[in-house]
Amino acid sequence: WGLLEGKDNWEKYMEYESQRAQAREEGADIPEDPEYPSDLPRSRNVRYVPITSFMYDIHASNNVQTFPVFQDIQDLNLDFGVVVLVVKSNWGSKDLTCLYRFRVHGNRAQELPEPDP
Repeated sequence: WGLLEGKDNWEKYMEYESQRAQAREEGADIPEDPEYPSDLPRSRNVRYVPITSFMYDIHASNNVQTFPVFQDIQDLNLDFGVVVLVVKSNWGSKDLTCLYRFRVHGNRAQELPEPDP
């Protein structure tokens, strides 16, 4: 999940959401977003947007795995300063999850977005 910040990012995302809603009304098969995590804040001025969803493969030959950002989010050219990893379940203890490394890669924004008023 990426924290939606900056006027330009908000405008792009709100237009995207509007277009998706209109397409649904017209009968298009638009997939629903993942359920918004209950422990992330959400208000009129604070919103996190889903940027990817994946399952780590414990049987993979390589323990380092990469997962792409959703294509429609890539196409919006949004930039994120805050990214949150939400772990829904794990492969072991029901009391804890071990993460040894979590890295996010991307391209630096050419210009800083306009701050929110």
